[in-house]
Amino acid sequence: MYIYGEPSIMKTPALLLLILAIAACESTPKNNTVEQKIAPKPDTLVSKATPAQPKTSTADSALYADTTRVNISTMPEEPLFSTKGNIAWALKYHPELNEEYMDPPYTAYAKRNMKVQKDHIDDFGSEAGQDSYFTLYAYFLSLKNGQEKYRQRRDKLMKLYMDLVSTFIKMENGGSIPNHNYLRAMGVAEYSIQLYANDGDWGRYKKKYDISKQKALYIRSLKQYIIDECYKNNEVLESEKQEMLKIVSEINSLITDYFYLERAMAFQYSD
Repeated sequence: MYIYGEPSIMKTPALLLLILAIAACESTPKNNTVEQKIAPKPDTLVSKATPAQPKTSTADSALYADTTRVNISTMPEEPLFSTKGNIAWALKYHPELNEEYMDPPYTAYAKRNMKVQKDHIDDFGSEAGQDSYFTLYAYFLSLKNGQEKYRQRRDKLMKLYMDLVSTFIKMENGGSIPNHNYLRAMGVAEYSIQLYANDGDWGRYKKKYDISKQKALYIRSLKQYIIDECYKNNEVLESEKQEMLKIVSEINSLITDYFYLERAMAFQYSD
């Protein structure tokens, strides 16, 4: 499944991009607003050594110094702030984030340094850096897809993905969803929106036929997997199993057309 697994251990110093999911802004007064630092140039948290910075022109320096705040989150209820300067820096050294047709997020992440200068440092090499990359990926792609045009479909996809992640995390260790799962899911969801937006009226993702039987098979297999895994794992309580089955019922209600069915299966079964 996408975004599922333990963080990798970094063996070389890398600039750590600090993206902290915040639930507070003017529209969510229950928490204090936190400035999101998604700078590709923050202090490193991996090494105290100061890495050499690429040479920049005076004009570039002024552009990168722009501290105007921008909400780069694709989910209105989870604002994430960066600055225009940080965004300009990311685009300069990661042009794959602004291609006309974007690669899948994990492919784009793997290819991120293929076109940059040799003296440029890997801004996104850490676990938190990968979270930052996926957040920026989702933001830039949402501008192309249409933020408002596909808001409802995007929101439903995120609910669907988080339900799937929650089910498998509960099955593994009973814990809560790590923040990086949510941030990376935004990138995966936005790529799915790109597939839908570029599909023809009768294309792969806009099939008009009845999906009820296919959906029933998928939901049944998901429930059976939970039952089998819970039977094998004696540490899973009956109440926890019932909670997971309840989440599957919600997944069932979220799958209302072929696009959601295909994307749910792709999300679950992809490495």
